Amino acid sequence: LFIALELVSAPGFLMAAFRKNDPRGNEGGLKFFLIGVLSTAVMLYGMSIVYGLTGTTSLAGIGRALASVSSTQESLVWASILFIVAGFAFKVSAVPFQFWSPDTYEGSPVPVAAFLAVASAASGFAGLLQLMFVAFPAQAEFWTPIFAALSIATMTIGNLVALQQRQVVRLLAYSGIAQTGYILLPFALVGASAAVDRTAFSAAVTYILLYGVMNLGAFAVVIAVSRRSPGLLIGDFAGLARRAPLLAVGMTAFMVSLAGIPPTGGFWAKIFIFTAAIDRGGIGPWLAAAMVVNSVVSVAYYFAVPKAMIFSEAEDRSPLGASPLVTGVVGLALLAITAAFFWPDLFARAPQFSTLLGH
Repeated sequence: LFIALELVSAPGFLMAAFRKNDPRGNEGGLKFFLIGVLSTAVMLYGMSIVYGLTGTTSLAGIGRALASVSSTQESLVWASILFIVAGFAFKVSAVPFQFWSPDTYEGSPVPVAAFLAVASAASGFAGLLQLMFVAFPAQAEFWTPIFAALSIATMTIGNLVALQQRQVVRLLAYSGIAQTGYILLPFALVGASAAVDRTAFSAAVTYILLYGVMNLGAFAVVIAVSRRSPGLLIGDFAGLARRAPLLAVGMTAFMVSLAGIPPTGGFWAKIFIFTAAIDRGGIGPWLAAAMVVNSVVSVAYYFAVPKAMIFSEAEDRSPLGASPLVTGVVGLALLAITAAFFWPDLFARAPQFSTLLGH
């Protein structure tokens, strides 16, 4: 698991600083590298403690060994979990480890930012799901409050800072931070019952899949616009509904879906998490309420880009072309989030085919 995660992260360090003559690229790449190396060391230290206690690297074996850990070893287990969660919090841009992502995204070529936002984040969540649901379920009473705090802080700070952004890549970076908060919420629901655990796991996997599709589609549109307007301010999207109708329809749908509004798959992604939180009881309804409030706040910045595309006029009114690859990605992503709304079971059943639980 550790090697797989680093195989995803290591190329990202190089790609983030690809623009060697751009000070912003150098700054973002250096931040990404330094914080990434530190977080990797912290996470590996936590994993080494777990190995020392259990004598195995099998996730299922670790889960069985830690289910009967002695009281004298309990504090070591808790410390190892803290180190591991801190390391993963960096990889998924959770507060307070999110500072690298906006600068790195803005300084990187847009395709690299898309890779970091989709592939890198997804790999981090996949690893976190395996560890918390398979290796550490017996310690859920200890780590679920940590995830509850991380979830609320991450979604709130991500949304509040995103409201101030006028550069679209930075806006998507802070949007990604807020979305990380939503994805972390199911982790805070573990431990009430086996049924709730399954629902939480399913909700997290479904959200990760749909978030990847929505974000990939949004970045594809940004790539097309960047070829004519490299500054990528919200104003650079003005009049896109008339200059490139397909891109405008796609970007509007992706922003609406990220906000969790029907008729898009993002609506069901949030509903699945909301339902799991309500079913959990206890702290669950409070977490659900925090998610609803944050989702309402996010509408303000998610709708800023569609507003510019539809209601504003650009100085350059010439048609904006897109490569066949970009057009294909936008079309497929648009089809996927639409299908996910009308047939949500297509994505909701995805966890049944997952091997993340080790079955």
